[in-house]
Amino acid sequence: MNLEDYISPERLRIYTDVLKLKPEEALGGYNWNKVLSAAMQPLIHCLEVTLRNAIDHAIRLNPPPGAVGLWRTDANWIFDLPRYIGDKMYIRQNKRFKRDRQGKKLYSSNGSPLYHFTAWEEQCLRKVSGRIAAAGKTVTAERVISGLDFGFWTNFLSVEYEETRTHTLLWPHLKESVFLPLAI
Repeated sequence: MNLEDYISPERLRIYTDVLKLKPEEALGGYNWNKVLSAAMQPLIHCLEVTLRNAIDHAIRLNPPPGAVGLWRTDANWIFDLPRYIGDKMYIRQNKRFKRDRQGKKLYSSNGSPLYHFTAWEEQCLRKVSGRIAAAGKTVTAERVISGLDFGFWTNFLSVEYEETRTHTLLWPHLKESVFLPLAI
């Protein structure tokens, strides 16, 4: 068997259609892409670790002033900020919580509300917390923060985390705390 037997023509087509390689060069382009991706992996890993640690450090040492009382800004902020974002997204639409026939919120046996809709960030936290617990470890902020993937952290750079009037969210308040140390 040849390598071409394991790589579909559709997969190789991008190399001829986009990169304008000749059909006989497509497999070489595929292999070049694998080598390039492998070479970039350590850089992306360092960027992910640096970004998440810079955000964590900035929130704990220089929290947004408007966040006080809305979400925790101590070492456990990771458990509160996604919930706060979920509340911002869904409470206004009255879709956040599961309700009974009379419209009253439903609660679980431990007293926490049952959610009808959750923010994507909350789902990420639940998955990571579940993996940590399934491994028999205590779910801590440090373990959750290190278990979240790069997509989670880059999502924090979106407009949903920007609040210029009340400084209840990350940006622009933390911009210098997070990104100026990275430039050094």
